[in-house]
Amino acid sequence: MKPLPMLAVHAVKQPDRTALQDEKRKLCYAELVEQVDACAQWLSSVAVDRIGFAAQNSVEWIIFDLACLQAGVCVMPIPSFFSSAQVEHVVKQAGLCHVITDAPDEFSQRCAVFKQADSAPAFFQSYQLLSIDVDAPVTPLPDDVVKVTFTSGTTGTPKGVLLTRQQISSVTHSLVEVADITQKDKHLCVMPLAILLENIAGVYALLEAGAQVITLSPSAFGAQGSGLGDPRKLLSLVDQEKISTIILTPGMLEGFVSVAEVNFPVPKSLRFCALGGASVSESLLHRAEVVGLPVYQGYGMSECASVVSLNGVGFNRLGSVGKALPHVKIKLANDGEVLIQGSGFKGYLGDELQASPEWYATGDLAQMDEFGAITILGRKRNVFITAFGRNVSPEWVEKEFTSHPDIQQMAVFGEAKPFNAAVIQSSVSDEVLEGLISQINNTLPDYARMSAWLRADEPFTPFNHQLTATGRNRRDVIFDVYADRLASFYQESIAL
Repeated sequence: MKPLPMLAVHAVKQPDRTALQDEKRKLCYAELVEQVDACAQWLSSVAVDRIGFAAQNSVEWIIFDLACLQAGVCVMPIPSFFSSAQVEHVVKQAGLCHVITDAPDEFSQRCAVFKQADSAPAFFQSYQLLSIDVDAPVTPLPDDVVKVTFTSGTTGTPKGVLLTRQQISSVTHSLVEVADITQKDKHLCVMPLAILLENIAGVYALLEAGAQVITLSPSAFGAQGSGLGDPRKLLSLVDQEKISTIILTPGMLEGFVSVAEVNFPVPKSLRFCALGGASVSESLLHRAEVVGLPVYQGYGMSECASVVSLNGVGFNRLGSVGKALPHVKIKLANDGEVLIQGSGFKGYLGDELQASPEWYATGDLAQMDEFGAITILGRKRNVFITAFGRNVSPEWVEKEFTSHPDIQQMAVFGEAKPFNAAVIQSSVSDEVLEGLISQINNTLPDYARMSAWLRADEPFTPFNHQLTATGRNRRDVIFDVYADRLASFYQESIAL
């Protein structure tokens, strides 16, 4: 069985160079190729065409993932923040009869059909293989599909995006070029590896370049799921390990900037902070620039194997998500929707396969300048129309308010209503918050202003399903939680 091209060359040219590291172990490229090959051989002996994968970040996670690619087994990572109902949906839709996990008891509680535990290879000391007997035939997967990434998006039912080897390879090569990644780089994985952005941009791209990847369990820096944890602890780790590249969500960036502004120096080794996920205000980007954080904002989606545009070395337009990566072309439809050519979109698990469209319609609205730099305005389907017939993009309004450091999160609603209302997460008093809202309202057109607001009971997170893994509001879930209280604003208005 031939080793993966991204590893084979480096195993010959720089066999002793460190490839992977976590709290427990460190592997050079020669050792990595050897262990990936051994795991791939084991996968072939299990004789499966697909396998579920539920585990915390570790060197073993990456070995197993790479071994699946090498063995031609379609791997389906299952995020730790998925609910039991979501996990059961994934297992049923994918026809999974095997799942490898580092927490078999916990996974069996989340998905009760898995009871039988089989032994995993000796080099996977912390993993077990769970299996069930499946009587019904499963839907065959296309031969070129090597990974299925599950994204719940704005709904509670996970959608399995089919990813091909060619898609993954194209994105990987483009990222190496645009981010100027070399073997001198050292990357720290902060987000869960089950998140496609970290998996491809944080692992594949760095290994492609012969660089080093450090992946730690969330407890190493006090993180949960896709959260940041303690930004001081994380920045200290970045400095200690001489990390050069990292991927952040806007929430993580806010944490970095806030501590850097109180005389916590930005590590000199850090040269490329890729920023993805939800939209981010120019104010936060300016603050990052002032404290010396090298932030490069990008944009993408699972359907396109993650990243499709990125600001890069030599071209970094503040507030934009950069230009199209070399392997794709981007244009805007008449209504401003982002259209992508060359994405290779294969389809969703369980749906009837169709030919990839020449131009993939993303559902995102944007502007593009004369240099090709793209500025995302919001989701097309999230635009609501007020009772006075004005179109409002809630992401734009939220970005204006959360640009202030004292407003951490916000979800705006107002479909068919005479005024807008919001659910807000903030650390300041009601009086101070009211003043901030009034101040920001004065900078906005009347149809975008906030006339009513209430405090969030708790932060929006992937764990309470009010946030996607990459930091986007899941509006339907947030609305359902606060529907009665939001409705009361309009009832009071009618009464007056």
